[in-house]
Amino acid sequence: MNSRDHASVLLASARAGARHLRAAEALRGAFAAESPTICVEHLDVLELAPRWVRTAYADGFEWIAARAPRVWRQMYERTNEPGPHSQRWGTMAERTLFRAFYRLIKAERWSMVVCTHFLPLQLASARSCLSPFGTVITDLTLHRYWLQPGVRRYFVATPALAQLVERQIRGARVLATGIPVDSAFAVAPSREEARQALGLNPPRPTVLVMGGGLGLRIEEAARAA
Repeated sequence: MNSRDHASVLLASARAGARHLRAAEALRGAFAAESPTICVEHLDVLELAPRWVRTAYADGFEWIAARAPRVWRQMYERTNEPGPHSQRWGTMAERTLFRAFYRLIKAERWSMVVCTHFLPLQLASARSCLSPFGTVITDLTLHRYWLQPGVRRYFVATPALAQLVERQIRGARVLATGIPVDSAFAVAPSREEARQALGLNPPRPTVLVMGGGLGLRIEEAARAA
């Protein structure tokens, strides 16, 4: 890949849950609408890894979250504890499985690398002399995996989360911008138009049940409603 003379942005994500990829796609659409001269590329870093890594990382997350939520909670809490152990695996993975990602961000003169998943941050955290890094935290809470050295800008969902990030990391700018969503959601139809589009009976009470991208336990929540 040749270096460019004009501005270019790399959106780096990972398909471990749909929200990370959708946030990156929403950002790419926003760049196309607001700054069409900027070259924007979206990369799923798991595509650079062997197939077994992609399966274990992405599908393993969904399997554990759906079938063993207590195990997932324990994993989440243990990796969220302070200490260098929470950062080690990123360096190991970069050295053994994701060298192509380092070559990509090193070879291109990116104006900014914006991550919507913490995996690209972990892979690049041990390296210096890279393009400026920013990250969009796609959660409403903060896990330590999002806090990586070298990140210049954090874009977070709420002012409260921005304050939490500011207290735990120095030298980075933190902005409460909200989580990126597709521009199609910017203009909401009226209630009547929505009912008609979905084929709902206008006089009948309707309950909207929303969940994550994996749709875990949506059926149980709908029955409870």
